Amino acid sequence: PKSGKVEGGQSTQISFIINSTNLSHRTYNANLVVECNDPTNPSLTLPVTINAQDTKGPDFNMVFFQNPYLSQYLRVMVFAHETLNEIPQLTVDSDSITMVLHDTSYHIYMGKHQLSESGDFTFSVTGNDSLGNIGSFERILSVSNIQLGKPAMVSNISGNVAVKFPVNSFDEEVFVTIWEERNTESSEEPFGRIYHLGPEQMPLNE
Repeated sequence: PKSGKVEGGQSTQISFIINSTNLSHRTYNANLVVECNDPTNPSLTLPVTINAQDTKGPDFNMVFFQNPYLSQYLRVMVFAHETLNEIPQLTVDSDSITMVLHDTSYHIYMGKHQLSESGDFTFSVTGNDSLGNIGSFERILSVSNIQLGKPAMVSNISGNVAVKFPVNSFDEEVFVTIWEERNTESSEEPFGRIYHLGPEQMPLNE
């Protein structure tokens, strides 16, 4: 309170609030002066120490990069907005993904993940800053993997292969990757030729 009454021999409690919005993170020293009508001690100075400390956890962002040919292989890039104590923990539906520091200056971390089925997958990252404040962020990735009921077969002597997908399986923003899987066990390269198809502005690459 700004004013009040205290009987002789009694005590009272004074509460005050400090607005720390524009304070830098450091220790401040101040004096709290209490004035009264006591003829012996008309003014009382109380020393106050204020420790302004960052208690907010780090902010994160997350983006996904697909392999240009085999789209089920992802690179997961995690961006921290400040220096972290250690490499953040990344999980996808409780399964851990190994992360490495990709760029020190911009606090970027990278992990790799292979998609194996359709569904909505929750990618969650957790980390702490140099003061031990914990921050977290999650992003949901929707995946639609189309599997053929049976392998595609050469349809005629011209060597053409017909691959059919269910109606409305794709929209104009997705792309399709088709590759030849080698059956020869001695082959060092498991894949043959790879084809990449996308929206109209994306050419067919072999």
